[in-house]
Amino acid sequence: MLGHRIRMLMKRKFVSVLIGGMAIGVALIFSASAPMASDDACPMLAGISKSGCTTPLKPTDFIAAAAETYWYDTDGVEPGIAGCHIGVKGPEDKTPNNRSFGEVCLSDVVLIESNPGKDKIHSHKGDIGAPYLVNCSDWCKGTGLPKGGSCKKVNGPAPCTASARCECN
Repeated sequence: MLGHRIRMLMKRKFVSVLIGGMAIGVALIFSASAPMASDDACPMLAGISKSGCTTPLKPTDFIAAAAETYWYDTDGVEPGIAGCHIGVKGPEDKTPNNRSFGEVCLSDVVLIESNPGKDKIHSHKGDIGAPYLVNCSDWCKGTGLPKGGSCKKVNGPAPCTASARCECN
């Protein structure tokens, strides 16, 4: 059932994001042709499936001609912390290139969690990332909070103006 809901939500190309108390729309571009992560790439974390744990994601300012782009994440894989994915000039150059995007809620329960690790420069082949899909209710239960939780839109860490995180009940 959740897998069906995620697929239906991924067909939407427009997601609302809360910025400064005002809801605005943010276009997200999901690529159907990019590969999903293998089972080995899926972290052992409550709320993340053992297989099929990522979704291909193009940033809103997608660069079609880019063979490879470089990014780092402000929070790593921390569903309880709102993160920002920051574009940088190269694999060894952490100078920002004026590109960034925050984490987002795919639904009231599913968080799109950028990865791989905090402050680790990594590449996106063809400018397409592979963020994790986190079921916030399951993640919260895995942290010992039996009432579960939900995905919440929040202000992002700079330079992202908006982001999202799992909040436990």
